Amino acid sequence: MIKHLALADGLLILSFGVPAFVAPVAIFAPISVQLDPAAAVIARGYAATLIGYGWALFGLRSSRDAGVIRTLLVSMLLFNALEIALQSAALLAGYLGQMAIATITAHAALTIWSITLLLKQNAPKQ
Repeated sequence: MIKHLALADGLLILSFGVPAFVAPVAIFAPISVQLDPAAAVIARGYAATLIGYGWALFGLRSSRDAGVIRTLLVSMLLFNALEIALQSAALLAGYLGQMAIATITAHAALTIWSITLLLKQNAPKQ
């Protein structure tokens, strides 16, 4: 199950990260974010981090090592939960357009999936 979650999260991350690295102004425009040249550089740095993280999820998704699996699950939980908090606050403050609701929803689904797998991993074996 971790394999499917890492694949889904990796696809979401890379589907945003690669285009945001190549064309940050165009990618952020649909959610009503205007980037000046300096902000575009910062956005590209964030996108580069996403590309690296997405690649790591793909590379490690088949691991059977319990420590690696737990680390991946916690990292996905933290990433998605923090994105929900950040984007929700920005949406409520009027900084983001309504299209942000779709990304918030996707992050929420991945957060719930991460929590579910963490709880299963910690459940006593019968």
